[in-house]
Amino acid sequence: MTRTDAAAPPAADTRLRVRTVAVDETAPLVPRLDPRHPLLWMRRGEGIIGLGEVLRIETHGPSRVADAAREWRRVTGLADVDDRVGLPGSGLVAFGAIAFADESAATSVLVVPEIVLGRRDGRAWVTRIELVDGASAAPTAPVELPAPAPKRDVPRVRFAPGA
Repeated sequence: MTRTDAAAPPAADTRLRVRTVAVDETAPLVPRLDPRHPLLWMRRGEGIIGLGEVLRIETHGPSRVADAAREWRRVTGLADVDDRVGLPGSGLVAFGAIAFADESAATSVLVVPEIVLGRRDGRAWVTRIELVDGASAAPTAPVELPAPAPKRDVPRVRFAPGA
C-alpha cells in the first residue's frame, strides 16, 4: 500500500499495472464489500466496488481539484493497462471524495483499489491493480474473483431511487 499526496507524488519509476478480465458472476456486488473500508459506486443495480488500496492521492484547499486531477493524469499516463472488457468502470479507476468548500479543513482523496469488481449491461468483470517498481519485473498476480465477505461482516445497505 502506498500513500501519496499532491505535494509528494510517488517516485517517478513507480507505475501501476492494471489487468481487467470478464467473469461469469451474477451474485450481488455489495456482499463482497470490505465492511471496514467500503468503496462503492452503484446505480440501478450496476456499478463497481473496490477492495484494498494500492494508491491514495490526498489534496487540500482551493486547488484540491486541480491538484488531484494533475496527479491522476500523471498516474494514468504511466499505467500499463490491459482492459479486456472496455466498459465504463473497467480498467483503471479511483474512488474519490472531494471537499465541497475551498476553505474546508477536510482532506480530498482519490483511492485506487487493489481489486475492482464491476457489472454493467449484463457483463461482469474483475480488475487487479498493482504497484510496479520501475526496476522490478515481478510477475503479475492472477486476476481472479475474490470470495464474498463472511455473512456477519456484510454491511447493511439499502438503496432507494434517487434524482
